[in-house]
Amino acid sequence: TTPISRFLTGEIGLKYSNLEQSLAAVEDEKGTTWSLTSDLSYAGGEGFPQVFGTYDKGFLLPLRNSSVWFRGSAGKSWGNPTSPFANFYFGGFGNNWVDHGTISRYRDYYSFPGVKLNQIPATSFTKMLTEWDLPPVRFREVGNTALYVNWARLALFGSGMVTNLGN
Repeated sequence: TTPISRFLTGEIGLKYSNLEQSLAAVEDEKGTTWSLTSDLSYAGGEGFPQVFGTYDKGFLLPLRNSSVWFRGSAGKSWGNPTSPFANFYFGGFGNNWVDHGTISRYRDYYSFPGVKLNQIPATSFTKMLTEWDLPPVRFREVGNTALYVNWARLALFGSGMVTNLGN
């Protein structure tokens, strides 16, 4: 919580991706993506800069439409660490029933399934996620014209994180 009700936030970033899918894939199966982002929050007469980056590398496996991904991220924040604006926050999948975002937000740098949403504050972090996407299961006749299911997929993943690196 914070007593500040008005603040200003800006973000600038650079992103790159070179991703590939094979025939009949339901999502990207191999390739590279990376990003470098800088945020600045201004609240209560004080500035709080943050810098973070991500790097993802995926490899297609011999099993049709199956791949393994290594997703890394790291970041650093400056400012008074007791201020909520000077921290990154991690936790949860990031999905709820009113969201309109993607279903795979567990891949985002701020997600950390296994703990409550935004439960882990940190002024610096490194995080690694390993993911195995299994081949999708395809359906021919599941549903009706109002709701039809084409496929379902299973992804197995695990992640680890180190926070507040200077401490």
